Amino acid sequence: MNKLYLILLVAMISSNTLANDKALINKAKQDIKYQMKDPTSVLFRNVHVVTNSVGRKSVCGEVNAKNSYGGYVGFKDFYNTSIVTDSDDRKFFNLAGCSGKDVELTAREYNLVENICYLNLTFIKSIYIDGLDSDTAYSKLQVSSPTKEELISELSKFSQDESHVRSLKYAPQVYSDIYIGQCVRNNKNIK
Repeated sequence: MNKLYLILLVAMISSNTLANDKALINKAKQDIKYQMKDPTSVLFRNVHVVTNSVGRKSVCGEVNAKNSYGGYVGFKDFYNTSIVTDSDDRKFFNLAGCSGKDVELTAREYNLVENICYLNLTFIKSIYIDGLDSDTAYSKLQVSSPTKEELISELSKFSQDESHVRSLKYAPQVYSDIYIGQCVRNNKNIK
């Protein structure tokens, strides 16, 4: 008798999960359709629900629809309610777990390194552009990692090349993009 109850319980939980997944899929499909020029032409394939390594569920798949000229544009990846159109979208598609666990974990590692590089750059900018001292610049970040010592070490490396300082002062946005790219490459074997 206990086995029968256990089987029924497992069946109920499974059907509840499937129902929740179907609801997520239907909601994502509706939201994607509303973004299209011709919602009646939308085609979906490979649509499924994934749970990534941090426990978040996402709807992943491919979508195709007609453009203003009436022709199909080709299948594009989507996750939840976003169609992948650029590298930022691809990053979030991968972080959602839509490309598989290995790609997601690599994306998480890359994202972590990129965030640390961004914090390094913010610290350096606070000192060279805003004129703050290192204590004030560090407290402005409101983080525990990287440590103040790690940031000062990065600042020391940065300060050794006067061309870096000049580039940051005269073209901060361009230099910022270059710095983040170089920092990520130097800190991880990510291409």
